[in-house]
Amino acid sequence: MKRRLLNLMVAAVIMLVWLSPRAYAAPASKNTLVLDLTPRVEPAGATGMGVSYVLERAVGSDQSSTLRFDTLEPSLVRDTDQVTKLEVADAAGALAMAAPERIQIRHRTWQVWEPSRPVKGSLHVRYFVPVALPLPVKRGPHHDLQAAGGGISGAFVSLLLLPELRGPIELKLRWHLPRGQQAVSTLSVGNAQLSTDMNHLEQASFLAGPLQTYPTPARAEGFSMFALGESREALLRAAVWSEEAYEAERRAFLAPSNAPFRFMIRSYDGGPIASGSADVGSFLLYLPPAIPPDSQQIHHLIAHEMVHAFAGGLSDTDDSQGDWYTEGLADYMSTVLPFHARLYSLQQYQDEVNARAAQYYTNAHRDVSLKDAAAIKWAGNGAWMLPYARGALYFANLDAQLKSRGLQVDVLHLVNAMSARIEKGAPATDSTWLDLLNHEVGAWAVQDWSAMRDGKLLQPVSGSFGDCLQPEPIQTGIYDLGFSWRDTGQGSFVRDVEPGSHAAKQQACSQAMRS
Repeated sequence: MKRRLLNLMVAAVIMLVWLSPRAYAAPASKNTLVLDLTPRVEPAGATGMGVSYVLERAVGSDQSSTLRFDTLEPSLVRDTDQVTKLEVADAAGALAMAAPERIQIRHRTWQVWEPSRPVKGSLHVRYFVPVALPLPVKRGPHHDLQAAGGGISGAFVSLLLLPELRGPIELKLRWHLPRGQQAVSTLSVGNAQLSTDMNHLEQASFLAGPLQTYPTPARAEGFSMFALGESREALLRAAVWSEEAYEAERRAFLAPSNAPFRFMIRSYDGGPIASGSADVGSFLLYLPPAIPPDSQQIHHLIAHEMVHAFAGGLSDTDDSQGDWYTEGLADYMSTVLPFHARLYSLQQYQDEVNARAAQYYTNAHRDVSLKDAAAIKWAGNGAWMLPYARGALYFANLDAQLKSRGLQVDVLHLVNAMSARIEKGAPATDSTWLDLLNHEVGAWAVQDWSAMRDGKLLQPVSGSFGDCLQPEPIQTGIYDLGFSWRDTGQGSFVRDVEPGSHAAKQQACSQAMRS
């Protein structure tokens, strides 16, 4: 009831800024984007985002003027959060757009709008995107546009309808909010003028509305927290552990202390499972109302997302899925680094290690190769979790073997060297990791990685996860529901029920009861 009363105090505001088609008519050496964002807030909460922008393409650009809206498939399915009230103009006036169609480019599916004629000069676009369903048909990464705590939150990919933009983008971001409210994103606190690119812009997360902050005001450098849907008291309690974890990881990954780091939280009734989404120097956490931000049960998740924010990850390729590194490293480091910083007790550390082991050894897909793992990632039955646990155990074994062989490097050193190579222009792919292993470790490390790549079962070596723990064999079964499922826009459907499984027996009982 308290949250309801707070929502009733928020003024209903909508202001779509429509800039003159004559603005920004001069030729540009880069893509320039002036982006105005206006949340619509009603007494019951935010209902959507008004978007208005002026785009000036780089001189000599041969890029398409087709407007593209990411469907967020296959990890999410859009329902209410679609483009509405679309208006487009250029230097010649109003520009008619063909009805949207769907196209697929590699692993992404888009809705696309084609202009009725070639675009002349700067492109002026405005539209409205309603918020997504709080309990969507399919739950993937928290990139969707959601109402939370009297405000609105998401990643920019949830609301951007843009042509494909190659190369740098000079962005001017302007928020239009009721008095006393704030906006924060991966890109900035409040309004911003900066250089970015399409990938970075799409993946950036944001909160806008009556934010709670730590400290107040937020720091321009170092660690800050922002939340929608949480009390200030809860945020202050959560900041104690989170800031210590930040310091431990910042030092481990050699990050400067003066770089801004933004930990953002959105809390609303969107399902029982906490989840996160990270970008460079920041991350967004979704928390169900039943899980307070200072809860011990989400410490691993907080530490996991921080690893992403500091260490980055790999790109997927045709031969492999980069999650073995991106997610495996985050699971490994978020287990060992807080323990080394005395933020986990020995029992908590043991529990975290055994959680990683259980996710791997009871996984029905544990023998699947990296190449094949990409195809089954969203097939259900825990397939999406496999790279997390397998990667974590791989890094634990590698670290133990580096020490037992007397080498003067550890996994943290290799990861920092990997990040440095990528920063200097090396591809964020398996090939760079293998070159690093060849150069600093030896052929045996490449062979071990190749075995992991091919799905060979990992056996923990002595010293995995340090000297305080020792691996012991136990008997356990495979977590297998006896069926798979298929996600569609109409829901999730069971298929491929295995004969003789518990699922098959339950199916037979259900059919008998209906007959």
